Amino acid sequence: MLRTRMRRRSHAAPELDITAFMNLMVALVPFLLITAVFSHISVLELALPQVGATAVEDTDAAVLEIILRRELIEIRSGRGVSPQLLAKTGQGYDFAGMGRMLAQYKASHPQKRDVIILAESDVVYDDIVHAMDFSRALVTRSGQLELFPEVTVGEAPPRAEGGR
Repeated sequence: MLRTRMRRRSHAAPELDITAFMNLMVALVPFLLITAVFSHISVLELALPQVGATAVEDTDAAVLEIILRRELIEIRSGRGVSPQLLAKTGQGYDFAGMGRMLAQYKASHPQKRDVIILAESDVVYDDIVHAMDFSRALVTRSGQLELFPEVTVGEAPPRAEGGR
């Protein structure tokens, strides 16, 4: 008879008291939600080259290219026009100078809306994004001047022999 009582006791499931755990969750969940950092994703809109598309020059303006090389920025505004060069300094690329040059080009070609940014493979991604930002708009004292909002990104061509 003693054995049957032991067996009955061993089969009975003990009652769990989860009140302390529930109190912890009630306090912890709001705290975690309040202190959580929700990620902010920003998107840069690009125009990527079409497969098999041929380059067509505008009748109004030539193709505008910004080439980011390891030690300088080249701004090319068409065939037969020598590129404008901005040397890289100790602080990095001169994006403000690039923006001023692009503003001068925009003043002479107000209908032009697109620019091609080409970068060598060893150019840092952050520098490419800065070039995109400065080519889209120039911040001035009087406000923001829209430059070339339609940006295409690609790989820079190899440097010509004898060139800088």
